[in-house]
Amino acid sequence: MKGTVANLWNREPAAVMFLIQASIAAAITFGAKLTGEQTAAIMTLSAALITVITRQSMGSPATVAKLKADVAASKEPPA
Repeated sequence: MKGTVANLWNREPAAVMFLIQASIAAAITFGAKLTGEQTAAIMTLSAALITVITRQSMGSPATVAKLKADVAASKEPPA
C-alpha cells in the first residue's frame, strides 16, 4: 500500500491534492463545525503545502535547459 501511495504522489500530485481537499469538504458536510473562513483557510493551506512539496520534485524550464546544455557540452570532442 505504501508503494501505491508513493507512486500516486509521484505521478499525480494534483489528484492527491484533490483527494485531500475532497476529504476536508466531506468532513465539513457531514458535521465538522467550521466557518466558511476556516474552510477556505484549510483549503488554501492544503493547496499551498502540496504545491511547495510538489515543486521540489519538478524541474523548471531554465533548469532543464541548463542540464541539456551541460550534457551537450560534455559530449563534444576535445579541441
